[in-house]
Amino acid sequence: MQRFVRCPRYFRRTSCICVSSFRSAASTVCERKTYRVFGAGAALLPFGAVFFSSTVFCEGENESCPVRLPCRPKDSMFVSDFPVIAAVVTPFNEETGELNTGVIPKYIEHLERQRCDGVFVSGTAGEGPCCTVTERKQLMEAWKNHLTAANSRLRLIVHVGCAALEDARELAEHAWSIGVDGIAAVPPFYIKPHTPHALAESMKYIADGAPSLPFFYYHFPAMTGVHIPAAVVVPLLRDRIPTFRGIKYTDRNITDFASVSTQPGANELLLMGGFDDMARVMLKYGANGWIGGCVGVIGDHIKRMIEADRACDIETAQSESEFIYKLTDLFDMLGLIPGLRAAHHAVGVEVGRHPRLPSLGLDKEQVTDVRQWMHDVGLL
Repeated sequence: MQRFVRCPRYFRRTSCICVSSFRSAASTVCERKTYRVFGAGAALLPFGAVFFSSTVFCEGENESCPVRLPCRPKDSMFVSDFPVIAAVVTPFNEETGELNTGVIPKYIEHLERQRCDGVFVSGTAGEGPCCTVTERKQLMEAWKNHLTAANSRLRLIVHVGCAALEDARELAEHAWSIGVDGIAAVPPFYIKPHTPHALAESMKYIADGAPSLPFFYYHFPAMTGVHIPAAVVVPLLRDRIPTFRGIKYTDRNITDFASVSTQPGANELLLMGGFDDMARVMLKYGANGWIGGCVGVIGDHIKRMIEADRACDIETAQSESEFIYKLTDLFDMLGLIPGLRAAHHAVGVEVGRHPRLPSLGLDKEQVTDVRQWMHDVGLL
């Protein structure tokens, strides 16, 4: 028996229908409720993609509400059982373009008001690959020092991925020496690893530079050009890297992500999504954490959406999701990097209008227009 449903918002860029398959059902008990878990798979038909969900359905009340069982890694580095982490923008001086780390204390206050659980530094939103190794060291030091001075509960994960493995290893060693909470890395993205084993060995080389820090694999094939499925890579990373703790999954391949989340031992990992407009669907497929650019702007809305979705409060979850869709639509129009900078300006965090080339910033009038638009649609 199968139930066909209309394609939801988070697949809006594809031609698809979504299928919840009632095959291979297995029951489990959680918090005195019985749940039925269904298998995962996919098929490609002439009219689009069909996804067989690994969704969990409550039996009894709210039977139509799909939820995902809590999947908290043992010895978690976060207090929350579903950490929501801001992929922070690197602040640049408006005039010189140099790092402006003096903004970070105000940034921390804003993120704590948004109920964020951590910061992800020097990732895509932070233009890490556009900064020098020296600048990235200075940036992680500044975040570490300001978080410590503020006695902040925010955890610090630093992205160290580079085109050159030696640079990534150097950044990992520095992150370890100053005591950050974790590191993450994309694979080399110019001379790329073309086999799963080459990719795993590359990640191991980076992680070995910080032998006691939790390591997260940053899977973002659209940016890196490395399209090796995460479901193939993750078991290799678990075998090779003692400190491997999870993945930042920034892709729209739900079948691949579902394969990761249903592997043996997946409950010991943090499986964190990265495309903010995919948050609700990835919850159904096993995400137990989130790292996104929208979090730094509207983290509280994302928190409320996740809490409502997990509680089967579909109306609230959908309402909160609309804020995410509005913001991601803005980024689609303006470009992620300039859009994020304008949105941060609108919420009072002055990270600078101008990103690093090859991205181009918005002029002052455009930034003002963004703030007015965010106000008009209820984002401020």
